[in-house]
Amino acid sequence: MIRKYFIEIKNRGFLIILSWLVLALVSYLNKETLLFLLIKPLISKNIDFYFISTNVVDVFNTYIDLVYFFSFQLTLIFSLYQLIVFLLPALYNSERYKIKTIAWVSLIFWLISLFVINTFTLPVCWDFFSSFQTSTNQYINIFFEAKITEYFSLYILVYYITSLTFQIFVIVFLTINLLDKKFEFIKTTRKIFYMLFILLATLVTPPDVISQLLTVSCFILVYESFIVITVLKKIFNLVTS
Repeated sequence: MIRKYFIEIKNRGFLIILSWLVLALVSYLNKETLLFLLIKPLISKNIDFYFISTNVVDVFNTYIDLVYFFSFQLTLIFSLYQLIVFLLPALYNSERYKIKTIAWVSLIFWLISLFVINTFTLPVCWDFFSSFQTSTNQYINIFFEAKITEYFSLYILVYYITSLTFQIFVIVFLTINLLDKKFEFIKTTRKIFYMLFILLATLVTPPDVISQLLTVSCFILVYESFIVITVLKKIFNLVTS
């Protein structure tokens, strides 16, 4: 019996490695398209910019990092899927439901984070930091020319910060649903969560008041949506029981 489990683990590990190799190959063959997708958030906002390369290997390194980034992210999702499928047969129905709920909520919030990155976070960060390229001092001339490698590093940083921030809401959602006294927990911790949202928005957004207020508003809206879902679920359970 144990030998069968090891064989299954070996097969799933082989599938994960094979998927990474295939994704890396496909990403490299479509590297120009992937790079365009990373730059598209700025193009859609009509931001005037161009990139420079000061090293002969800069563009090549960017493509390699880009291939690794895309293949790693998709392989990570596929690996988590393989892990869940491997564990589900050993779980009770209630535990399967919880695991599937966690996976779907996490995936949905990851997709939402991608939308937020490309429509809000990245353009705002770019506008804020690029605003310092023009100096008002007549004795100092500052000219900003972005390197493609530096832009990619900025995108990766914004991606991880934003995606991890949205995964925090998954933890909040699971915490609320797993507690027996949900409403007491919400009542006693709402102010604490609001303060955490303000602190989090200050850390993940540029030092711009408008951006911080918009980010805090989005966090609070998502949190209050969780509370509404919890209340509706509680009412539904009372009606059906």
